[in-house]
Amino acid sequence: MQNPQGPRREDVAYEASLRLANSITSKYKQYLSPLGWFYDRFNRVFGRATHGYVDLSRLAIRKTFLSLALLGVLAIGAGFFGAKLPSAFLPEED
Repeated sequence: MQNPQGPRREDVAYEASLRLANSITSKYKQYLSPLGWFYDRFNRVFGRATHGYVDLSRLAIRKTFLSLALLGVLAIGAGFFGAKLPSAFLPEED
């Protein structure tokens, strides 16, 4: 049943905020700005990179032994190259 005095102020504000959010996020409005195409491309690339990172992290978590083995190989390699590095490349102590 509707209010005989008309819509409440909260209802009007809520509907106005929904309409504003829709107009801001619509594809049509996005391309009206000078950088709209840049933001669209950036969001696509960022979304793909995020999805790839999440997939890689999920794989590393599922294959724990393989991840730890890779970490061990990297640690041994860092130790090997650290031992072979001439001391001239190492900075003096502060």
